[in-house]
Amino acid sequence: MKNGICRNCRKQSVFRKKADQDYTIPIRSFSVAAVYHFVCANCGYIENYILDDGKLRQIANNWEYVLPYDEPSPYEDDEGSAWTPPPPEPDDVRREDETDEHEQIP
Repeated sequence: MKNGICRNCRKQSVFRKKADQDYTIPIRSFSVAAVYHFVCANCGYIENYILDDGKLRQIANNWEYVLPYDEPSPYEDDEGSAWTPPPPEPDDVRREDETDEHEQIP
């Protein structure tokens, strides 16, 4: 998302905004990191990031490290590919079994 491309719908419709002061990540006493919201205006997908490299280093030096292990993500399929929802059907496309109530069927 930080590259301007939505990882969910692959559209180039991403916008970002710095979160309010009430939405910060405490790192340690008297140190907080600002959070940025990234939102896709096409599908509504949202991600949050800390963009300050110095704050990221403070987190790496002060927080507990999480050891990686193999556990399937609920957002991945069996092959490890990220799950994406099917695209919505356009409103102007009717299925074969749908007819307009005033439409005459020969």
